[in-house]
Amino acid sequence: MLHRDRKLLLIRHRYGGTLMLPGGGVDSRETMWAAARRELQEETGISACPLQLSGIYLHLADGRQDYVALFVGELPEKLPTYRPGPLSEIESVHVETADVRDERISPATRRRIAEILDGAPLSEWW
Repeated sequence: MLHRDRKLLLIRHRYGGTLMLPGGGVDSRETMWAAARRELQEETGISACPLQLSGIYLHLADGRQDYVALFVGELPEKLPTYRPGPLSEIESVHVETADVRDERISPATRRRIAEILDGAPLSEWW
């Protein structure tokens, strides 16, 4: 979750849906930290961004148990131009105002906005 002055970095997948935080899975023999940096670079073009672990959440989807590690950092003032490759799962990269009422943003992302930027109690659930 990269943010600055209530501006938040979000992505939209090619299969549509709401705007969400960049992220993805951890490859074999890869640390969560390395995966966070790799996914951020693959999905947005941003590299060399200092990150801090903010929380670990339980995510139950499609009948399976998964854990989500949330890393936070400062949104760069200037973003690289994102040019998705032909096989990229990302359609577009956005910088939007972090607003829990914005229904274009996924419910999980709005919960993280509430917790991290608005001071709501932290949840253990994604």
